[in-house]
Amino acid sequence: MWNTFAVPERLSSPAFVGRVAELDRLDAALAALGGTAANAVAFEDSPNGIAAARAAGLYCVAVPNPVTADLPLDQADLRVGSFAELTVSGLVERLRAAPGYAAANVQAPAP
Repeated sequence: MWNTFAVPERLSSPAFVGRVAELDRLDAALAALGGTAANAVAFEDSPNGIAAARAAGLYCVAVPNPVTADLPLDQADLRVGSFAELTVSGLVERLRAAPGYAAANVQAPAP
């Protein structure tokens, strides 16, 4: 999944992924990448993670796991049952339509 969205390998480590639900970690991740909330997407599986992503100003996709599937995840911008339901082009279309997004920075990968 990470390679599909061209996410740097260092961001896929369990230590990093497990901590991004904290708002300060989201801000730190954006700063480390030289990005802004207008150029980022959060994939979260819990209400706390969604709340942190939204507080940081990120577009948030809820991808619940079996433990969190019945929790209230309605604060996310989009909810999918699994990553298999997402395509890069479909996500790019949604981002381009999202308020506050820097549309010029949202690009689908070349076919």
